Amino acid sequence: MISLDVLACPQCGGSLPRVALWKTVNCGWCGATVVHARPVVRRATFAARLARAHTNDTPLAWRGRHYEPVGSTAGELIVVRRVGPDPERIGLQFAADPQSLQREADALVAIRALDAPGAAYFRQRLPVPLGIGRVNDGREALGLRLPPGHAGTLRDVWQAWPGGIDPRHGVWIWRRLLEVLIFLHRAGWAHGRIAPEHALVHPVDHGVTPIGWSGASRSTSVQTADLQRSAWTVRALLHGAAPGA
Repeated sequence: MISLDVLACPQCGGSLPRVALWKTVNCGWCGATVVHARPVVRRATFAARLARAHTNDTPLAWRGRHYEPVGSTAGELIVVRRVGPDPERIGLQFAADPQSLQREADALVAIRALDAPGAAYFRQRLPVPLGIGRVNDGREALGLRLPPGHAGTLRDVWQAWPGGIDPRHGVWIWRRLLEVLIFLHRAGWAHGRIAPEHALVHPVDHGVTPIGWSGASRSTSVQTADLQRSAWTVRALLHGAAPGA
């Protein structure tokens, strides 16, 4: 028995040139860009996911695109992945008051536009607002492009370690949080809502990304409260969560 392999476009089934075995090519039939990769993607699997991306049976639809939840925080923000060939991950921020979403978006735009020393570095530690739209369940949500690698919030850490985290980790987490706050305060801004549920955490380098910017303002008195709340946040991590928290 002779086994034959056929090089075919995964989108339309048209034949591809032999060079598709080792390099990216454009299908001469439908124009799709076919990228060479070691993992094998079955045509049926690709077609099924492509069809799902254009249907309305996915859990979430936001601004004309379909998403599936891949993570969750304390209820205000969920992490979702776009369904389809480009599985981008974003955060969807919800709020009881839709006006707070606009305040959060405006604050992030203004803070990301700062030209203070260190702005280029800290800009990478802040979410990117993608706009406000209605989810298919009727709620308004602010889309956020989150820094890569951040998984869950400090509240998730607090609940996952009921006996408290290692103090050495607590020191680094507080240091990362203070780095962001010091930059923010020197630029004349304050966060206003520092809490375990308003801080995404990177599991490798203790990176901390504040979220929940609807309370951001230019107030020196709020800056003091930011520092106090950051200390209470780390204290909660060291103490651990109460049963059933």
